Amino acid sequence: MTYGDLYESVNNVWSILFSTGYLAVNEKNELIIPNEEIRSLFLSQISSWFNDIVTKNESSVRNICEAFLTEDVTSAEEGINSFLKNTISIRDTNSRTSMKENFYHGILLGLLERGSAWEIKSNAKAGDGYADILVYDEDSDICMVFELKYAHDGNLDKACDVAITADCRKKI
Repeated sequence: MTYGDLYESVNNVWSILFSTGYLAVNEKNELIIPNEEIRSLFLSQISSWFNDIVTKNESSVRNICEAFLTEDVTSAEEGINSFLKNTISIRDTNSRTSMKENFYHGILLGLLERGSAWEIKSNAKAGDGYADILVYDEDSDICMVFELKYAHDGNLDKACDVAITADCRKKI
């Protein structure tokens, strides 16, 4: 494979990473990160990539945060969808269903942290359980609770009902 081939398909990148040992295959024939050293390298590279992307889209990210603060659900949804559409690929979420939620959890944490001066806690103890993300804006004295669900069956309304019911039981 030549360097020019790398740009033709994301599959070529995966092939190079596998061939050089940066990725391995598990018993389910899935690509995995083989050890903590490489995981750390990937995380620092992803963090750097994410910061570059978010910095380029800083006003959009601030608009998303402002939409959350003003309860403008439509603008928040449109902003996040636009950000995801312009930055990630279907391959980025190519993981076990139980892990897909973690990917979006990380993206949302990055957006909230980058676009605001809020106090943000991830997987924080709250009431009788844990909230995925807690956000507190001291200036407005507003607290937001984010409960993320991945709708593996495509039924978004059902996943939202599960999230809302879970939050009510937690007494946050």
